[in-house]
Amino acid sequence: MDQAGQYIVEHVAGVEDYQLALATFHAACELWPRTHITLRQGARMIEETCGVILHGAAKLRATGKQ
Repeated sequence: MDQAGQYIVEHVAGVEDYQLALATFHAACELWPRTHITLRQGARMIEETCGVILHGAAKLRATGKQ
């Protein structure tokens, strides 16, 4: 999204498989930690980041890793 949250700036991937889409989303979050990234299925928002860098336990909770 742009700075105002209005327009898509870059489409990173288009995949059918949910697990692959989720892995791609998390990889994008790692690659661009300060960027607002949204995982969508059509118009439905599945997950999003607010461009916040997570560290330690917060990062593990956010990614679902133990």
